[in-house]
Amino acid sequence: MKRLNLLFIILFNSSIYSQEFFTPQTNINLQDPDIAFWLDYDNDNDLDILVCKYSTTDLKTDLFIYENYNYTFNTKITLPRIYNHIFKIVLEDYNNDGNVDIVVNGRVNSDYKITLFFYNKQNNSFEWNYLNLNPNKYQNFDCGDYNNDGIMDIITTEITDWSTHDGLLKIWNKENNDNYSYTNIQITHAGEGTCKFGDCDNDGDLDILLSDGILINNNSAF
Repeated sequence: MKRLNLLFIILFNSSIYSQEFFTPQTNINLQDPDIAFWLDYDNDNDLDILVCKYSTTDLKTDLFIYENYNYTFNTKITLPRIYNHIFKIVLEDYNNDGNVDIVVNGRVNSDYKITLFFYNKQNNSFEWNYLNLNPNKYQNFDCGDYNNDGIMDIITTEITDWSTHDGLLKIWNKENNDNYSYTNIQITHAGEGTCKFGDCDNDGDLDILLSDGILINNNSAF
């Protein structure tokens, strides 16, 4: 039996005289949406919605953006389709142009995994580029400026030993010419786990949270 899931928004109503505090908004109708994110893609100070939906028919993932117009979400922007499942999405202004971009970890075919960059060009248009990464089923990633040079970098995890789930943390340093250099850090039992940037010691540089511990950033050395 086909299952129909509706993505709906609940708006808060602060009126003290009303018995209903939340108003469901059910106008976004997708069958089995996988994940959804808030983002202000058009810089109009209200939150729009990014929705991802995997198709079991052709094994691809669709990405849609619904624009928030007076708390209704009717305008749909369709991004290029991605082969297979999306493993992770990060929303960042990756190219420092003042617009939130969409960074996606997915596949372009059955063999290669890439990180796709959907650069927000405003006017409901996105330009895409990609970074080739080593193929790995459980690869995770995050974006952040770990060396404080004003340019967004990337960290990824990958499994090197499936029997122990040991792996590598790769730190991808982006340079001004859009080239990347990387550093490998061996990690134990965390090749398919979480990696996340954050300044845990409040010293002004980004540290790295992994499934099995924390890497402290000491002047771009971990």
